[in-house]
Amino acid sequence: MRILLLTLLEEFREKLQSFKNGVIRDERFPEIPNKVMVAIGMRRTGKTYFWE
Repeated sequence: MRILLLTLLEEFREKLQSFKNGVIRDERFPEIPNKVMVAIGMRRTGKTYFWE
């Protein structure tokens, strides 16, 4: 059991390194005059960053 936990922890740390600089969001809302922009999605998925 200890070896399994150590292996999982090591794999988690390796995967975590790929997100060290964050996730680049390159999606943008289309430029349509007189339209409301709404981002619908799951919690904590980066919807706020559409406006940056």
